Amino acid sequence: MLSGPPGCGKTLLVHVLAGELNLPIFYLTPHKISNPLSGLNEKKIQNLFQVASKNSPSIIFIDNIDIIAIKKDNNSHDYEKKLLYQLMSSIDEIRTNRDICVIIIGATNYLDQLDDSVRRTGRFDKEIKFKIPSFSTRFKILRGLESNSSFIFDFNVQSLGLKTKGYVSGDLFQLISIASSFTVSRLGRTLIRGKYREKNNNDFRFLISQRDLDKAKNLIDPGLLKNGFNTVPEINWSDIGSLDQIKKVLSRYIIEPIRFPYKKIVNSDRGIGILLYGPPGCGKTLLVNAVVHESGANYIFVKGPEVLNKFLGESEKGIRKIFCRAKLFDPTIIFFDEFDSVASKRELFQESTGSSSNDRVVNQLLTEIDSIKEGKRVFFIGATNRPNIIDKALLRPGRIDKILPVPYPNLEGKFLILKTIFKNVNHLPYLNLNLFGGTLKKNFTGAELNLAFKEASIDASRSGVNYFLFSSIISGIFVDISVLIGTKNLHYGLSSVVFNRKAKNLFV
Repeated sequence: MLSGPPGCGKTLLVHVLAGELNLPIFYLTPHKISNPLSGLNEKKIQNLFQVASKNSPSIIFIDNIDIIAIKKDNNSHDYEKKLLYQLMSSIDEIRTNRDICVIIIGATNYLDQLDDSVRRTGRFDKEIKFKIPSFSTRFKILRGLESNSSFIFDFNVQSLGLKTKGYVSGDLFQLISIASSFTVSRLGRTLIRGKYREKNNNDFRFLISQRDLDKAKNLIDPGLLKNGFNTVPEINWSDIGSLDQIKKVLSRYIIEPIRFPYKKIVNSDRGIGILLYGPPGCGKTLLVNAVVHESGANYIFVKGPEVLNKFLGESEKGIRKIFCRAKLFDPTIIFFDEFDSVASKRELFQESTGSSSNDRVVNQLLTEIDSIKEGKRVFFIGATNRPNIIDKALLRPGRIDKILPVPYPNLEGKFLILKTIFKNVNHLPYLNLNLFGGTLKKNFTGAELNLAFKEASIDASRSGVNYFLFSSIISGIFVDISVLIGTKNLHYGLSSVVFNRKAKNLFV
C-alpha cells in the first residue's frame, strides 16, 4: 500500500517497478467500475484479477483504492460494501494459489479512510508512506530533470531547492515544464548560437533563464497548499522586539527539536502543546509566525470559528482532517487562533441548546491531541484573549504542556519594539525615541505601536518635504528621493493612537 499526497510519485514508482521487472500492469481505477447496474462492477473486478492471474507474473495497480475500499459504517451503501467484499475475496483467492505470482499495489492519498479489513496482514502486508521531499531530495529531483531533458538550467539549482519547500516531485516537474515553455516561447524560431550549449557534438540544448523560472513559479501552488497547509511567513526573530523570555521557551521546545532532530532527548520524540494568552495586539500571532519560519516546519493556521459548522458532525470532521494532515506531513505546527471558540468549558453550555455540539468539538480535540504518538513531531499552539474559559481537560500536561502569558510590553519593551520597527525604515538621523518616554508609559500594545508608525508615515508624506539620499556603489553614486520620519511625525502617530483608544472607549 502506497500512501502520500498527490504528485509525490506513487504511480511513477509502480511504472518503474514494472519496467525494471519487465512485467505487465493491470489497472483497477474507480472510474472503470462506475456502472450503475447491479453486479457488473463486481464482475469487472473479478475478471481483472483472473486476467492478471493468467498473465502471471504481473502487477495489479489499484489507484485511489480509498474510493473502492472505504471504511464500512452504518451509512455505507450496499454497492460500496459489495465492491469491498469482492475486492477482498479476489485478493484472498490469488494469495491461496501458490502457482500464481501477482503483485498487488494500492495507492491512496487518505490512508486513514481505508477499511481495516483491507489493511490487515495477508492482503496488503506492507505500507509505504511518501512524504514531502526534503531539500536534498528536491535537489536530486531537479538534477534528474535537467539531465533527462533538452534544457539546461541557467539558474542556481541549489537556491531553487531551498525556495521550493512544500513542493512534491509533480510540482517540480510542472515548474520546469512551464518554465521551458516560456523559454521556447521567448526564443521562438530564431536560433541564436550564443543562447545554447552543446549537449553532444551536433545537438544543442535550450537555456532556461531565471526570468522564465520566476514567471512559472507564479503559476504554481505547491503540494502543501493544496492539502490544507499555509505558506510560511517571512518573519524572523529579529523582526520581533521585546518578548525575549517567551522567544527562548519557544526556541527550546519547538525550534531546536525540529532543526536538530539528531539530538536525542528522552521523551522528546513527541510534539508539545503550548497556549499563548494575553491582550489583543501583544504579538501572539507574530510569535507563532516567527517560530514557523525559524523552525522550517510545515504550517497549518486555523482560525477557531472556521472549524465550526452548523451541520452535525462536520466540525469534528474538520478537526480530524487537520490533525491527520499534520501527522502525515510532520514536522508540523498547528496554530489555533481564537482558541477559546473551539475549546470553551463544556459546563458553560450545559443549560443551552448547543451544549452537545460544543461538547463534541472539545471531545474530538482532546482525542486528536492524545492520538499524537511518539515519533510524530506535531506541535500544537493555541492563542486566546480569554484563558479563563478554556476547558480544564485541555490544560493538563500531555495536552497543553506550557501556558505562556504574552502581556503588555514594559517601557523597555516598547522602546525595543519601536527600534525594531524603525530598523529597516528611513528616518531622520536625529530621531530620539527617549523623548517619548512619558507617552510610552501608557499600555501600548505592539499592534498600536505599529499603527503609530503608519500614522507617522502618513503625516510625513503630507508635509511635502522630500529628502535626497546619496549612496556610493561600484558603478557610481546612487540617488534616492524619499520621505523621512522625524520626531514631530512620531509624536503625531502616538497621539493619534491615544485619541483612537479614547474614541473606542465611548462604545464600550
